[in-house]
Amino acid sequence: MESDKEETNMEAQTAQQTGVAATENEKTLSELHQPLWSVVSFEKIMKNGLKYDEAVNELERLKAEKVSGLCIITDEASSRI
Repeated sequence: MESDKEETNMEAQTAQQTGVAATENEKTLSELHQPLWSVVSFEKIMKNGLKYDEAVNELERLKAEKVSGLCIITDEASSRI
């Protein structure tokens, strides 16, 4: 009888974790599609207000131009540069 309770608790815990994971995945995906990403170099903000895939493209373009120290961060973080 005790093992039945434990099994039920484990199943409920797993279902709850799965629900939370799906919500977090949805939030992450929606953030990737929002224009809140910046491409920065060692020296300055190169471009901001980008969707994540746009930021990746911009980073690659700048990399081809031999710009050093590139990375993608949120616009919020770039505002502190």
